[in-house]
Order: sequence, then C-alpha cells, then structure tokens
Amino acid sequence: MQPEHDNASMQVVPHGDGRSRFVWIHDVRPDDLAIPMGAGMDHGLSIFKQTVESSSEHLG
Repeated sequence: MQPEHDNASMQVVPHGDGRSRFVWIHDVRPDDLAIPMGAGMDHGLSIFKQTVESSSEHLG
C-alpha cells in the first residue's frame, strides 16, 4: 500500500541541565499505514538511542 500523504519532521530541542529532547512527528494517510509506520519509527528510535548512548560513552 502506497501512502497518499507522508510527511515527517525531526527536531532536537534543549531540555534543561545540558540535556536535549528528540521530537519526531510523522503524519501519514491512509490511517491503515499508521501501525506499520509506527513500528518502523520505534525501530529507528531504538537505533538512534543506541547510537547516541554509544557515542556519549566514547566522549567521556
């Protein structure tokens, strides 16, 4: 199934005390694609988190 509409944005914003918050918004139609797209986003976020945590360990 092809999306009729697919728009995403990502931001990194300050979140106090030297921390940041990652915001990922993804708008897709038809609604039937929300669950598979959400699963892909969850997978991508876990890789993103793993990469950031691994990089910060190397920075000391």
